[in-house]
Amino acid sequence: MSSAVMKVALGLSGASVASAGGIYLSGIFTSRKEQKFSIKDLVAKNKSIVPIALGEDERWEKVWTSYKTKNQGKTVDSWNLEGWDHTNTSTKLPSLSAKCSVESNKMVDGPNDKRYQDFVSWCTRKAEFKDKLIDMGYEALEDSDPKWQERFNSYKENNNQNKIPGLEIPTSESYVAKTNKLQTECKSALTAEIDEVKYKNSFDSIRTWCAKKKGEAN
Repeated sequence: MSSAVMKVALGLSGASVASAGGIYLSGIFTSRKEQKFSIKDLVAKNKSIVPIALGEDERWEKVWTSYKTKNQGKTVDSWNLEGWDHTNTSTKLPSLSAKCSVESNKMVDGPNDKRYQDFVSWCTRKAEFKDKLIDMGYEALEDSDPKWQERFNSYKENNNQNKIPGLEIPTSESYVAKTNKLQTECKSALTAEIDEVKYKNSFDSIRTWCAKKKGEAN
């Protein structure tokens, strides 16, 4: 075979390989899909927020205020809520919570996706200490739990060590069911947002005095 013929053959062969390689590489890039996340999964991973439950009326009123402020004067609101009337926004629309339920299953690119950020604004609240306890397998003591008296006495005997911020119980003070200082302060601590300055670095104390392992007997 002459050198000229050889060069042509090699050239064609190289072109075929390059072409095939191009097709192969192109296949990689066109077949790869961008990863998506469901909104509810992203919320579950964000320990600073919690979805608002259906019965939490006061919390819904709070986000409704935020929603109607965002959409003030708009004939078409951000989420096209059923019943939206920009001239009458005094009453919260049931369609807001219904929309949150639908949106929670939508897929988004990530936390920076506007759809996710809107959901956080209008469907979630800040996480509280009781939420963190639940996430770790604990539950708050119920008002009638007999452990309260035991905890009350232990708190006093412990000379108020490992204490809940601001809670001092004199050794002379007697236990009174449901209205004692420990139980009252626990209610405040459990419903405090996890970034509350007063309870900073006090999670272990709140868990020790205000909660028990889920399913633990009274």
